[in-house]
Amino acid sequence: MSLPPLSPTLSPEVEQAIVGALESLGLPVAWVSALTPSLEVGWASSSLARLVGVPTLGSCAEVTQSLGSCLGEQERSSNCATDLGRIESRGFSERRLTTASGVEVPVGLVCCPLATGEPGGVVLLEDLRPRQAAEDALLRAERRFAHLVDSVAECVWIVRSDYIVYANRAAMTLLGLPREQLVERRFSDFCHPDDAPAMIARFRRISGDDRMSALELRLRAGDGRTVVFELSSVAVEFEGDAAVLSFGRDVTERKCAELNLLQADRLAALGLLAGGMAHALNNPLTYVLLNLDHVGRSLPTAAAHASSFSELAARLSQAREGAERMAAVVKRMRAFSRTDESEQRSVDLRAVLETVSELVGNEVSHRGRLIMRLEQVPPVSANESRVEQICMALLLFAARILPEGGARPREVRVDLSVDEHRFAIVEVTCEGAQLDAVEVEQLFDPFAPNDQARIAGFGLSVCAGLVTQMGGRIEAERLPGTGVVLRVALPCLVLTTLEVLEAPDRHSSEPPPANGRRARVLVIDDELGVGRALRLMLEDEHEVTCYTNPRDALRALMTDSGFDIIFCDVVMPELTGMDIFQVLRFNRPGYENRLVFMTGGVFTAAARRFLAQVQNPRLEKPFNLKSLQRLVRRAGERH
Repeated sequence: MSLPPLSPTLSPEVEQAIVGALESLGLPVAWVSALTPSLEVGWASSSLARLVGVPTLGSCAEVTQSLGSCLGEQERSSNCATDLGRIESRGFSERRLTTASGVEVPVGLVCCPLATGEPGGVVLLEDLRPRQAAEDALLRAERRFAHLVDSVAECVWIVRSDYIVYANRAAMTLLGLPREQLVERRFSDFCHPDDAPAMIARFRRISGDDRMSALELRLRAGDGRTVVFELSSVAVEFEGDAAVLSFGRDVTERKCAELNLLQADRLAALGLLAGGMAHALNNPLTYVLLNLDHVGRSLPTAAAHASSFSELAARLSQAREGAERMAAVVKRMRAFSRTDESEQRSVDLRAVLETVSELVGNEVSHRGRLIMRLEQVPPVSANESRVEQICMALLLFAARILPEGGARPREVRVDLSVDEHRFAIVEVTCEGAQLDAVEVEQLFDPFAPNDQARIAGFGLSVCAGLVTQMGGRIEAERLPGTGVVLRVALPCLVLTTLEVLEAPDRHSSEPPPANGRRARVLVIDDELGVGRALRLMLEDEHEVTCYTNPRDALRALMTDSGFDIIFCDVVMPELTGMDIFQVLRFNRPGYENRLVFMTGGVFTAAARRFLAQVQNPRLEKPFNLKSLQRLVRRAGERH
């Protein structure tokens, strides 16, 4: 095509070189000449011709018309150079280009005036239809994704700096608020106060390359319920800024099922250990009864023989020691039957293994010899009842898997040590266990097809879940020949100081109060022997009143406000200690704070919840004489 002069200062050769360079770019480009009062396209690339819909470039009139419609009336003024400079000052702009067939096409437009300052310049266009199609497709995909996220049954939140910026329908239903009231609310406001700090710290630790494991926390649902929620989080970009995507589900029912499974496993273990616990109680009970029988027969003649008093004191001391042993066994049995505790504390593995071995040792002794080799290792941070259940499962495995009889006694070795990674290692080695490699692999499978593995591993699947929750590991290894080793590793606490506390003497008594005041003590217990025992322990220094009928005791409390301290059993027929607390709270406000609750083992869920909510002191039977006297003395000083 023969081009009109584009610039009077450029030679035809230079113009041809510029045009060739522009054409080689393959972009919609036009050389706009402004030598005439109106805008005129002096040259257009073939890409621009195709965009406009001009088959040939014999004339640029069609391109000039389309480009003029794209520039608009404001840009098509008499001074084209000024127009081009103004367009350039605004940079890239989006316009509508009308093609030769009358179709409007979205384009991007950039105009550059000539560097020589002469009228005219270069106009560069971009066909925006592919980009708009991609944006429309992305918008449709985002809408479909938003609809999908909004329809899932799992709760989804997007959180930025602890503030909710998005919540799906399931999350709105759980929290009981519409989306507009959830946005810009703190996520931690919906968490249980004890779980909120851990959740906030977890959000802060999440980085773009780190996906943390699921976290269990308690959320307050819209209907007032507290639900256990399993939350997973990952760092994302949302609306151009960093955020945290959190999704999860209500696992309250699953946690209840897990607790029921733990309870069933523990009760099954207690059933298997009934004989061992009877043995642990019968031995001290035997010499308690024998010593008391000896004291009873010797008392009539004790006055005539003064030397016999020391013998009677020794017999009573032995009887008391046996009673203490029985009380300790009962306390361990009661603690082992509880599964609703969730408190994390420092747990001494050595003490736990020694306690469990006393309960299981008799069961193991029927099949082999129990050898304990326990080092002093750092404590672990865990729930004590869970650790007890793990150790119990390991030793019960040994009791079940060893065959009875044999030419030589079998050995069950329990080793406790700490490795270089500060993990406490508990190893239970069972010699003579008749399990092959496949059965050993199935020990932690609650649905193992092999009867031997299923029976032997009963409780080990529960044990494996507890170990994993504590951040530890459990494994089983078959020994050469016959035998198997169970190995549990639990992370130890990092201790900065070690405190050695002297164990209190439960039989030493507190010195009497210096002011000599006798406190007024009320005892409410349906067991007559408990009231008599408390009277004997306290009546030398204090004024003690006992009631076995809680209704009579309540009537006395409503008419007499002078009792300094009230020892009250929690669970009684007709009227419980909880009922007495509520009556005093509403009728004699402040008087209920003088109650000290006595319990020999709370068996109802309501009583456990009640004791967890009130701040009153409590005493577990059998009583610690020193603690009892301390409570009475302080009550007398206060009131």
